[in-house]
Amino acid sequence: MVCSPASACNRKARFVNVTVENIGPCKRLLRVEGDVTEVEKAFDEVTRDFLKHASLPGFRPGKAPKDMVVRRFEKEIQEETTNKLVHDLYKAAVEKEKLKVFNIVSVEECKANRGQPFQVTVTVELEPEFELPQYKQIPVTVQVNPVTEADVDKAIEALRQQRKTYRTVERPLTAEDVAVINATGTVDGVPLSQKLGAAAAPYDSVKGFWVGAQRELGPNFFTQLVGAKAGEKRTVEVVYPADFGVKEFANQKVQYEVEVAEVKEAVLPPVGDELAKEYDAENLAALREGVRKDLENEARYQELRQVLGQVAQRLVDSVHFEVPESMLQSRTRMEVYNQVAALQQRGLSPEQIEEQKNDIYEYSHRMALARLKLDLILERIAKAENIQLTKEELADELTMMAYQRQADLKTFISEVQKSGELASISHRVLMNKVLDFVAGWAELNKQAASEPSPTTPPPA
Repeated sequence: MVCSPASACNRKARFVNVTVENIGPCKRLLRVEGDVTEVEKAFDEVTRDFLKHASLPGFRPGKAPKDMVVRRFEKEIQEETTNKLVHDLYKAAVEKEKLKVFNIVSVEECKANRGQPFQVTVTVELEPEFELPQYKQIPVTVQVNPVTEADVDKAIEALRQQRKTYRTVERPLTAEDVAVINATGTVDGVPLSQKLGAAAAPYDSVKGFWVGAQRELGPNFFTQLVGAKAGEKRTVEVVYPADFGVKEFANQKVQYEVEVAEVKEAVLPPVGDELAKEYDAENLAALREGVRKDLENEARYQELRQVLGQVAQRLVDSVHFEVPESMLQSRTRMEVYNQVAALQQRGLSPEQIEEQKNDIYEYSHRMALARLKLDLILERIAKAENIQLTKEELADELTMMAYQRQADLKTFISEVQKSGELASISHRVLMNKVLDFVAGWAELNKQAASEPSPTTPPPA
């Protein structure tokens, strides 16, 4: 629906009749008919535009005779008049019916012909109609987890584990040790690569491979080596589950001929000032204080997540309205994409994902609907409270994203602008800002973590 630069597209059209039919969630069918007078005026206006700009051999632009211009550009004039009538009649109908159109789904039209009325049928999606729920003083229950000395001790032990080393010992392997092994793998006596394909080739023969309770070649591999000494050989059988990360191994029984080359035990540094200095702390007391602050910050963050999650859920549950189908379909596709990507990162094969496609779609559709409703509510709150995104807030978000992606900031900003991602980033940051605003008004009820608390999903 494109009008020529000089045409009067903004002139209000007259029409004979407008009907609006409800054909689905937020979807309406508009039938708009313009009378013969309206059609004639549209033809005249478009023809005048062509007379001003038409260029024909032997005539300067705008000086060609009308009958020659009409004959030469008859098809173009008809198309332009049709476009103009569609635009004017649709706009007039929307204004008359006071419709808040979100999206034009389709346009069915007839060609404009002189002396005949013109009718256009437009399918549109409307913005959802709903009253804002009470979004201030939303009651939320937050589980409080005070940081204890035991929590600090546990965190210090985790730091200690990160600095552990290993030393070779001359004794049988225990469950707490690590074994350095050489091994060959077969299925029914056939090397893995011949039986399972090229992806299994690295496991035909491994040398100097470290295995332990936290790192194995397969389920229950390491436990079958416990008690062995350096130089000892054992046969280890592993049955791989159907959902094993390397799909070629799924449901396979693999036999490994294993030689234990070395037995190594973990050596942990003592808890003291030397350990603290490994983490740039002056002494153990300073390290413990730093750990405590980190744990307290994490506890506050988890409390905030509880507040945001409950506030988001209360907003979604407190108002019921239909959403535009195209919006929901788009959000569902995005959720499906994210779910599939997450399953792929977990090592699931395309076949395994295909088996779960119905569950993936149902979950994605449910999440998309909840998050879409939340966005629509937050957008309405933003208007009511005049909450806007500042340039500084957007710049902070872009800087953080560039840092996370290890990208040059200017290059990253240029890329998101070209891809159109900048608009979605801006919208997401604004929605988070509005949700933070609502959470700031929440009525908090804090209770000990051992007490039962409402369970809510994290905010979108």
